[in-house]
Amino acid sequence: MLCDCPWRVRFKKQLNDSWIVTELIDEHQGHQLEGVDPLSYSVNRPVTAEARATMFELVRDSSTTLNTVASMLNKTYGLSLLPRDVYNRTYDHGQRNGSSTVKFLEKLDQDGYLG
Repeated sequence: MLCDCPWRVRFKKQLNDSWIVTELIDEHQGHQLEGVDPLSYSVNRPVTAEARATMFELVRDSSTTLNTVASMLNKTYGLSLLPRDVYNRTYDHGQRNGSSTVKFLEKLDQDGYLG
């Protein structure tokens, strides 16, 4: 969260493919609940070229968490990024797994896993 709201819910998947709630902290602080756009998290939050370069440098050359990178970029460049935004913009499937996503999907198709 961009604010320090303690609200949290955690789930656990059961063997029968059902889910149970294992933790619920239903307390909100630091933000309003009314008028919040539920689709705002799917909006592509813009990043300046300078912020993007800093983001890649921090992810590549440090062991800091994505949350810390997002927080630093938000404070430094006046952005509103989530840690997931940092992950989405810096993850390189080919570099980490030795093959591209396309090749992986082609392999799944050849093996009959995709219809």
